[in-house]
Amino acid sequence: MPGSFTVTTTSLQSATLLLDSGTKPATTDHYLIKRKPSGTAFAVYLVIYKTTEATIYDHPRPRSPDGTQLNWDYIAYSYITATSSYDSGISVTNKRIAVVTDAQIQGSSVAEPTTSGGTISNTYLAQTETKPTDKPDEDSWTVTRVIPLAASSQ
Repeated sequence: MPGSFTVTTTSLQSATLLLDSGTKPATTDHYLIKRKPSGTAFAVYLVIYKTTEATIYDHPRPRSPDGTQLNWDYIAYSYITATSSYDSGISVTNKRIAVVTDAQIQGSSVAEPTTSGGTISNTYLAQTETKPTDKPDEDSWTVTRVIPLAASSQ
């Protein structure tokens, strides 16, 4: 098994997975990392990474389709070159991803570009972001409008 496996999610909208203190041992060919929702009848872990990296950033959904905040269970295995097999693995359970707050998703409230007297004024590209209202996507950002550049001459 890896010498250590930690999953950091505190105040993050992602998970930082750290294996072997961030330095892969020479005996380890690669890591196999799996995850599943905590506290569910779903007993099978989904393989999410097969990697040679000892630090990985994971982005699981913070909510289920009905809007309930999810916790995640992880398990990590080392593939040992000398034995050509995976070790017994280390589990980390019940990790919660921070949800996006309304304050983190705000519209840019940019006015339409305008022109006057042969000069260009207020001509820039902008986008507006709004929080989706459907439960599965309420923690994501959506571009709702792109304002084109405008120019005129007289």
